[in-house]
Amino acid sequence: MKDDRDILILYLEDYADILDTWLKFIKECWSPESLGCRSREKALELLDEWEEAGVKPDLVIFDRSILDYEDDDLEDREAGNELYLHLAMLEIPVAVFSSDHDVLAHEEPFYSHPPQLGFHHKEAMADDLKAAVSRYKQEFSQ
Repeated sequence: MKDDRDILILYLEDYADILDTWLKFIKECWSPESLGCRSREKALELLDEWEEAGVKPDLVIFDRSILDYEDDDLEDREAGNELYLHLAMLEIPVAVFSSDHDVLAHEEPFYSHPPQLGFHHKEAMADDLKAAVSRYKQEFSQ
């Protein structure tokens, strides 16, 4: 089982101030090598860069709204679904956070590919981040 300081996390969040706050928390708790980004395109770039270096994140913390927005502009929903399903194909466990928790499980792509580390409400983010990483360690870490 991996030590907490060895868990590499990619954090996707569309709001810069929230990204900065939680990425700092993630780096302090799990890995200073963890990265965050505000767009689907940047996430795909980071995944490609890590893959070229022979690395992939252990898990992805995924803000639900990243599927709908790109730098404050509404984009095609399918683009967001494509990123989410790409992570599933890479077999990278995902935890999805949202302030609109009630509708998550009934939306694509979540209906057909539920996040392995669950749905979480942003109001309890620190506790739920810890719970998602704990679940990762129990179910996916070797």
